[in-house]
Order: sequence, then structure tokens, then C-alpha cells
Amino acid sequence: MRLIAIREVKANPAVLYSDSEYRVLTSNNKPKALCFPLDDMDNIEDIASAFRQARAMMAVERARSFALERGLAGISMEEIDTEISAARRMGDN
Repeated sequence: MRLIAIREVKANPAVLYSDSEYRVLTSNNKPKALCFPLDDMDNIEDIASAFRQARAMMAVERARSFALERGLAGISMEEIDTEISAARRMGDN
């Protein structure tokens, strides 16, 4: 995987096409986009769907880790419902 500054792509877009290696586009040394080669146009939606699913799975795992770290993994549904109701009341204000 290769890191490429977005300004480098603006100056020379060919840096994205030089080989089949994955690229991470950065701005101020922070990752902003992942670029990878596509073999054909037929599977773009499948690739996008798989990417969205992977991101969702990562978000669920982060939420689980957060709950475990803070001792929230063992709370009851009643406690969860109470928290949701409280958050909704705060949102109405």
C-alpha cells in the first residue's frame, strides 16, 4: 500500500495508474481515501456494498469494545430503554 498526497495527484494524476498497488490518498498526512484498481465495471456495486458492510462491521466492533471497556456490556434491556428514552428527551429540547 502506498501513501500519496492529494496535491501529488493534482499535479500528476498518473500516480494512481502506475501499477495495481492499493493507494491511500492523504491530506495533511491524514488518510482521506482508499484507491484500488478495478478489473471491470460489472462488479463495482458489489465492491461498494462489501466496503459499506465492512465499515458497518468495524463500527459495531468499536461499539462493542467501548461497551466492554466501560462495563456496559452486561446492562439489561430495561436500562438500555431508559438510556434511549433519556437521550430522546434531550434531543427534544
